[in-house]
Amino acid sequence: MNHQHRISLQRLLFHLLLLLQTSWTFNSLHIRISRHDSTPSSSRRHRFAAASAATAATAAKASSEQDNTQSNQDDIEIIDRSTLTLLEHVNFNIPTQELAVPFYYDILGCGVDPRMASNVAPDTTVKENPELFDSTIWANCGASQFHLCLNDHTPATIPGRIGLRYDSLEGLEQRLNDEVLQVLSENGSKQCFQSFIQERDSQGNPQFTIVDRYSNIFVCRQVSNDVLSPSSPIMSLNQPILSKTETGPWKELGEKYGTSESDCRGIDYVEIPVKPKQAEKIAEFYESVFDATANVVPQRPIPGMPDTVSHLNIAMIAVGSILSTGRADQYLLFKEEEQQQQPAHAGASNSIPLLQAGHHHLALYVGESDGDFDQAYKNAEQAGVIWINPRFEDKVDTLAEAQKEKQFRFKNIVDLETGEPMLELEHEIRSINHPSWPGRSQD
Repeated sequence: MNHQHRISLQRLLFHLLLLLQTSWTFNSLHIRISRHDSTPSSSRRHRFAAASAATAATAAKASSEQDNTQSNQDDIEIIDRSTLTLLEHVNFNIPTQELAVPFYYDILGCGVDPRMASNVAPDTTVKENPELFDSTIWANCGASQFHLCLNDHTPATIPGRIGLRYDSLEGLEQRLNDEVLQVLSENGSKQCFQSFIQERDSQGNPQFTIVDRYSNIFVCRQVSNDVLSPSSPIMSLNQPILSKTETGPWKELGEKYGTSESDCRGIDYVEIPVKPKQAEKIAEFYESVFDATANVVPQRPIPGMPDTVSHLNIAMIAVGSILSTGRADQYLLFKEEEQQQQPAHAGASNSIPLLQAGHHHLALYVGESDGDFDQAYKNAEQAGVIWINPRFEDKVDTLAEAQKEKQFRFKNIVDLETGEPMLELEHEIRSINHPSWPGRSQD
């Protein structure tokens, strides 16, 4: 793919000034200008370089510390928008709802989506109720969701971390402790998660790290609304959820799980471990195929501990708005690690570690128009990554089919120079005119 420098001097100077304004992070960053083919007018041809060098969690905290004069959201300016508009859902296979329903609705504090409420049946299994095979329930949190697909396949485990955003952690803490006490008091009762710990992030902020029954790790943090823009999709949009006052067929379900607003306010980031020297190439993939705003930064060692990570990088793929504080709405993080976990499935190639498409996927919305979506499809097709997942009804391998379905899929993140896959991670890419765009629930 022919990469070219296409960035205006004005924008370059703007971002250099932004770096000077955020000099507290300057030693952790390096400026790099993206290399791009010609893309739609809404494309962004630079890498943001005003974010934390550690994780999205650190970036969020750092943003709030950076300028104590920012007393309200009106002071926060959107300086750019990534062409990746929203990280909308993570899809997991689950073998039973018995543990998933209480975990996502009771513990994490997600809401029940009324569009899939008829599939909520935590007291049954696929064997007992075959018509529920491949049925899906949606656990909604702000503008984001978890799609939980019931089948007898291998349960899905993402071998990284999923960051969740809360206005306050008090309710989550109470629910975690209540679950532990209930399990201790009820003989034979199953706890719906493996473990949790309360800890502090690198900035000293409290957070809860929870491991579910399938070894997925959720990092739950309190994020002040003052560090986010009220016009960003993650702040202005919400998925529909059942309320406590439901009538009709969902009355009982509403009484049990209904709420006026989900306690979990959204997916903050998804972090995936990758091999050393892959972060740069992964960032180039997202820049070239999606014109996404991306940066590669070195990892920071833990103070007082031997430095074993500063030679390793993190690719930070911004999703949504880029704010004047340097924070993005959401992130995809690809964190280099020296030692990988074993491949998640038998016979997996060492060149595509960790994940197997079909067991889970990420869903992202792209651009601000159908034209942006069409360009993303063309770029993905040129990169040779378009893929059909036989599990789902959408069978898209042409632009016409993508325009009809308003979505397409790919599963491999590839080295654009060699075409070799680096990581297998299914993406469902949607147009903002897709019928499930959360903005439609506001209409």
